[in-house]
Amino acid sequence: MTPIETPSERRELDSVKRGLARLELATPMTESNGEMGASADTATTTSGRTEQRSFEQSIAITDVDPLSIDLPRTIAYLVSQLAHENIAVPAAATTLLAKVTQAPATNETSDGLLTDISGLLLAEGTTLDAVAGQLSEDDVEGRPHTTWTDGAFTLLVGSVFRPILVELASRWTSASSHMSSATAHTAVAYASAILAGTAPQISSIAMAYFEQHAPAQCLAQMAADAAAKQENAQAVALAAVGVRLLRRMPECAKQPAAWDWASAWTQLLTPGSPPVVRMLATEGLAAVRGLTDAGSAQLADTADVSDALRVRVRTWLRLGAQQLDEQAQRRMVRLGGDVVAQGLWRALDAGAEHRWLDERRLSSNVASVGGVLLHAQTGAARNDGSFVVTPTVAQSAHALALATSRREPVLLVGAAGAGKTALV
Repeated sequence: MTPIETPSERRELDSVKRGLARLELATPMTESNGEMGASADTATTTSGRTEQRSFEQSIAITDVDPLSIDLPRTIAYLVSQLAHENIAVPAAATTLLAKVTQAPATNETSDGLLTDISGLLLAEGTTLDAVAGQLSEDDVEGRPHTTWTDGAFTLLVGSVFRPILVELASRWTSASSHMSSATAHTAVAYASAILAGTAPQISSIAMAYFEQHAPAQCLAQMAADAAAKQENAQAVALAAVGVRLLRRMPECAKQPAAWDWASAWTQLLTPGSPPVVRMLATEGLAAVRGLTDAGSAQLADTADVSDALRVRVRTWLRLGAQQLDEQAQRRMVRLGGDVVAQGLWRALDAGAEHRWLDERRLSSNVASVGGVLLHAQTGAARNDGSFVVTPTVAQSAHALALATSRREPVLLVGAAGAGKTALV
């Protein structure tokens, strides 16, 4: 790259340093047999986070073909990791895990297997006892809980199957078809909040689900109903999942008024609600209204709870999420090398003949772009063969798709005709 000399170039570099993934297409597009393609010259990718892990490391599993997954062996690997890390299998997942372990796995049966694995991601959120237990009022005056003791099973499944996580999330509607609507919506909200911190690529899939199912009605409203019935543990758990979802996926708070988060949270501020629920309701309202910490503290005054309870709930929400994500990141880095070394996934350049999954079997709202699965609009245009995928195009598409999957802002740089518009 040439030295930076002009003020505009310096501003561009500053934007890169602030976290803008930069993809440079250095060579104009060329025509080959009347079709458009990219030249074979080198394209370069940089990430502006110069003082953190590199962009590739933050993805953990970056250069494997998601369609090459060996499903039977990967399922067996999941079972071995559950034992290795001593992670308890939720009751709702026991039968499903036995089913995917024992079922004959072939390319033809992959649809059913993928839906069942998708169900594993939802299993932990069907019963919320572990969430409620962390916020019981028995030891409010004791040492604040700073970790989330739940979510380990969901995170491990998500980490092992990370390259196809978007496809698994796209199957949540089918995977929860046997559940009541309330249980299904709560399970999706739970899984989304647990995974979104380290797998932001599932956020748009989750939002598409929520747009059909109004999460306020299935979380804060159900918590209010539970509190009115004096089902305190259920009210605490539902309110906690609702606040988690809003904090981990802030876009939920900005969605249509039909979701009506504010009214649902306000119902929980009544004196009849348990103190923990009232405190969680103020956190939910603060997230919906986009309040600062000072505004959130003032709102908490209306909950009429002790200072010890305030500290405990706010510490649990903030530090719990941070520690969960740090644990997940360490695991993904470890598993990333492990699954490749064991041959559970093949490299992107291994060729289509090594693929276990057929791209045509992907959900209609999922597309494989440069070897990365992304959420796509149903019926979106796909490459009909008129766009020639040269090695350089493949490299650039892979880098762009990785950044998109992480919801990173991306700057495409290149001369006129380099292929910026065509790549997008």
